[in-house]
Amino acid sequence: PTFWSLKAHRMPLFHADLENAFLGCGKWDITYPYKDYKRHWILGFIYTRTDLFEAELILEANEIKMTIDLRKKLSAYLLENTDENWEELCKIKDIPLGLRLLIDGCISDELNTYHIEDIESIPSVVRDFEVFFAEKWKIASDKAGSGNTKNIGSVKEIDRMVSGRGIFTKQDDGYEVFNKYWQEFETIEMAKANGRDKRKYTDLKSFFEWRKNL
Repeated sequence: PTFWSLKAHRMPLFHADLENAFLGCGKWDITYPYKDYKRHWILGFIYTRTDLFEAELILEANEIKMTIDLRKKLSAYLLENTDENWEELCKIKDIPLGLRLLIDGCISDELNTYHIEDIESIPSVVRDFEVFFAEKWKIASDKAGSGNTKNIGSVKEIDRMVSGRGIFTKQDDGYEVFNKYWQEFETIEMAKANGRDKRKYTDLKSFFEWRKNL
């Protein structure tokens, strides 16, 4: 069989979590053991959050240049427009209070109800769709996707993701390296559970060093 994953990602705040528990745990949320699959394909959707896109336009129109940190805080504020989140946003950049109302206007009201005849005028919460299709190992990185989990992270550059140019594709035996790397990957909690204070490796470079010493 061939294993498929359906992935949807937000842009421009891009972050991918590719579940990998099955790599080392036989059958985890899949029908057959991982070793029985010939390929693992990702059907990915990249899109822009409309609220974030419009809020950025407002800031840029007021000569406020976007940065990665500013975008993260702006995104958090749009998801939960509290005074605390506004203060966190302003710690990155001193944004005039008058712009807050304009930015609040970008937030979709999830409590709004619509009739079927309004379908053409219902505001979309996403825009700029792009679909890509790639084997999982080709877009994977050597970092966990989130927090202290064992989820496989992806490359963060959109062009590399769409074209399938992840870190493992630079290796002659990239597919095998990918599988071995993530089968043996562990979080710090897993290392401590095995009686060690440090993980076996933390990136691809230290992985090769660890493998030499086996």
